[in-house]
Amino acid sequence: MSYGPLTEGHIGRLSRGEIYSEAGEWRPDAYTLPFSERLAEFYESYYDVLPADHAGRKAALAAAINKGAADHHVKISRSTLNEWLSGGRDPSVSSSDEQTRENIYRLCAAFDLDMELTEELFEKVFFTRAFDLKAMKEFAFFFFARKDFKDGVEGCRWYQTGEKVWEDVNGMTRADTSDAEQPVRNTVLLADRTEAMNEVEFLRFLASHPQTFAKENRFARARERIREYAGKACRMTPELAPESGQRGGRGRSREADIPYEPLMNCILGYAQRSTVGAAGMISSLKSLPPQLISNFPTGQILRKICIGDVCSYDQIYKMFCLLLFYCYHVKLPASMNREQRFKEFLRFANLSLEQEGCTELYPRQPYGGLLLFCAAQEDPIAALQEFIETAVAEESETVLLERMKQVPGLRPDTCLALIRCLDRDPFLTELTAGTLSRETCTLKAETLIHAKYYDDRPGEIIQMLYSGAGFSPEEKSVLECGALLPSDGISGELFCLLFSEYDRETARALAACGWLSCEKNRWSMNYRVRRVLSGQSVSGSAARGFLKSASDVPTEGLAPKDAAQLKKILKQRQYFTDLH
Repeated sequence: MSYGPLTEGHIGRLSRGEIYSEAGEWRPDAYTLPFSERLAEFYESYYDVLPADHAGRKAALAAAINKGAADHHVKISRSTLNEWLSGGRDPSVSSSDEQTRENIYRLCAAFDLDMELTEELFEKVFFTRAFDLKAMKEFAFFFFARKDFKDGVEGCRWYQTGEKVWEDVNGMTRADTSDAEQPVRNTVLLADRTEAMNEVEFLRFLASHPQTFAKENRFARARERIREYAGKACRMTPELAPESGQRGGRGRSREADIPYEPLMNCILGYAQRSTVGAAGMISSLKSLPPQLISNFPTGQILRKICIGDVCSYDQIYKMFCLLLFYCYHVKLPASMNREQRFKEFLRFANLSLEQEGCTELYPRQPYGGLLLFCAAQEDPIAALQEFIETAVAEESETVLLERMKQVPGLRPDTCLALIRCLDRDPFLTELTAGTLSRETCTLKAETLIHAKYYDDRPGEIIQMLYSGAGFSPEEKSVLECGALLPSDGISGELFCLLFSEYDRETARALAACGWLSCEKNRWSMNYRVRRVLSGQSVSGSAARGFLKSASDVPTEGLAPKDAAQLKKILKQRQYFTDLH
């Protein structure tokens, strides 16, 4: 079975073996070059050498673009061009934005590019595919660019012709849609049906198919396929597939049955909602090129796609690619030849994408390059998960290192060793940094690094921190009371009713070093700290007094949520009596 016609246009300049080789050598840092430099390299390949210095290159490139725009009657915003060339904004990060794509077409027209060079600029500089056939104006560009290319007409005449026809047909479709025909949903069929038309027939075709290019129809089929492959991925994943006879029959097939977050976590191999307290957010893959991580698949995006919420093309495209990748590789026989498996995956994925009007996978595009790089490895899914795990680990270390460096007297190598000793756990890092920063702390970082942990590693670490923190009796009493707070915390108002002014000051000091949490005016304690403190041999007098004061708080006048939290605290009387 051959590749699709649009796929052949993208990969025709490379043999299948070369694609395999390029995929195996893919590196994310290949996309860190600024847009202005990528554009300058493209310009120098076909036109003239630019000055070596940055200012000179920018000025010469801007002059060439402005002259070309004037020569070919193209309007390019000076502010947009300045942003692109100065490095202020990389348009490839928002490559699915319609206005951005329109500006790239204008750039191609200013360079007087034919169809083949336009596709090359989109691929090498903009990192996405030219000619979205489900967008009417881009389809008009494609129709005339293809016609000019076959007729041997050089240059950008296709842009001016496509622009004029689009304006004509756009006015016609607004005026009268009574003769509208059924939308053509398959993109390959759309290209085939119009290939032999002349300009008049093409204009008539556009005018009679407004629904083909309506926003709700542009990626409707891609959404359907995503729902289909999401259900398939659940059925192929042992952790998610329901047992025979349960709801869903042979497996999940309906959107309502798709566990969005768990499915993404299984595919990518990590939880995407990991926080690091005061140090900020991790697991966002921010250390990777923005073209790669922009709209990176998440459970939330999958849900939006499946329930029909507004989504960008980039969100739909990346999710579709990931599900195709996973469903193809998750249950392949280990004996299959790696190179043949890669070629079959490329054929399968690109035909599927092509039919729904999406960009094909190729190594020079950041996101597609990542999936093809993994597809070229021995175990593709493990390779993807390892890549992401490494990226998250590196990012975590960077973020957490900044927090650990705030501890007085720690060398950078000690900070890094300590973070790794804590398994890059954001909460443990925050707690450790806060505890070691206490003046009364007797615990040394080296002691934690070289300690041997067994069954309950986090619990053992917290126990060591508690023992070495040098807590005063008053602090221990407040911690003992804090362990009785409900897991979802109490409001600041209820906090003031339950704790004395002196204890409130102590609690704030404990929150500053991580032993209590006060976020969004809600007080709580991490479950791991609560579990360790519950095992301490303490008298319990402070906790008994705390429970008595809680029983004395009148429920009248309390907010309903505060009254419910108070009941949760009082329910722990029997538990506390049994414990002590």
